[in-house]
Amino acid sequence: MNDNRKLVAIVTGASQGIGYAIATYLASKGYKLLLIARRLEKLQTSADEIVAKFPGVALQPSIAAIDVSDHEKVKNVVNDFVEEQGQIDILCNNAGYVKRGTSELPYDEFMKMINTNLIGAFNFIQAVVPHMKEKKSGRIINIASRSGKIARKQLGGYAATKFGMIGLNESIYKELAEYGIYVTAICPNLVATDMTSDVHMARHEMIQTDDIVKSVDYILSLSPSVAIKEILLQCRAKLIEE
Repeated sequence: MNDNRKLVAIVTGASQGIGYAIATYLASKGYKLLLIARRLEKLQTSADEIVAKFPGVALQPSIAAIDVSDHEKVKNVVNDFVEEQGQIDILCNNAGYVKRGTSELPYDEFMKMINTNLIGAFNFIQAVVPHMKEKKSGRIINIASRSGKIARKQLGGYAATKFGMIGLNESIYKELAEYGIYVTAICPNLVATDMTSDVHMARHEMIQTDDIVKSVDYILSLSPSVAIKEILLQCRAKLIEE
């Protein structure tokens, strides 16, 4: 995919944390980006910051403040962006929400996680796949979680949504291979972002957003003969505890 043509990517949950880090990396490589998040002001600030970091290289990102669980809005935003750009090379499904709890987890919090973590990813996959099939190329990177592989008792609701994402990832990993579309889930546990601000651990001991970026860079650097279903990233400090 690293040729002389303009490359195009969509990143959800792009205004902060992992999504912002991935968007910044892609911008440094000259990608034309569509950044997705809920808050327009935060998105605009993040987009401007990204351009300022790489003057003369980064293109001004397009932005869309939408709820990723809104199927029609997702479809319309993606279709408009791809029509404008002529293609879509990468989808990074990163939008996420976490609330602790399992049997006592409030229903509305569980539904919010399902809508953001699972339905949101499904909506963007459905929106981009027809365009990728038409070009017979593309990459879908799903930012999942170790909680999608191993559930913890205090994170059952969150784990359910991430197990769902892993199942969706494995299915389309197989389904889309014949069309030249590569699908990978990145599964970290504790990443030093706002989402883990309540975890009693030094931030430098957690997985860094740059570790996620390096994983994305690795995926994109591979030859077309290689497909990677999952990358599991384990926080070393938590591994020692286990």
